Amino acid sequence: MPITNQQRIDAEQTATPEQVALYEAGGQELYAIAEKYGLQEPKLYTSFALFVGDLILKLVDTSALRSELPALFPQLDLTTLAALEQDILTFLKPKSPAVGLSTPELAAEISQVEATLHRVHTMADDMQVAKHDDDPVHQSSQSDLLHRDN
Repeated sequence: MPITNQQRIDAEQTATPEQVALYEAGGQELYAIAEKYGLQEPKLYTSFALFVGDLILKLVDTSALRSELPALFPQLDLTTLAALEQDILTFLKPKSPAVGLSTPELAAEISQVEATLHRVHTMADDMQVAKHDDDPVHQSSQSDLLHRDN
């Protein structure tokens, strides 16, 4: 029995965040797979994208890939269909989460890195160390130097 748009809408509303992310953001990768197998013609791509979307939302089980793909794309030979099946399964595999840190962890890591960095040593620093109480230390900004009257 064909899957209706209402079933897709209902499945999307109850989908996990991972499913929603793949369902909404996987377009470029999915189109690249379609191009690889010559499925970019609008009617073929629509069938392909709907089928993979149904797999993402678990409206169709991945075990149905082997039987459904030949029916959807009879123009593809068995070797090509097997390769397409593998690419779809790879696409559906959970992506390893990006190495990310929570905000407090990130702030702590940034502080650690900053602590290991050495401050840029300037001539003004040398003058501060070598200065005597009555010797002035002259400092100026790059802006002052660029815009001074000569």
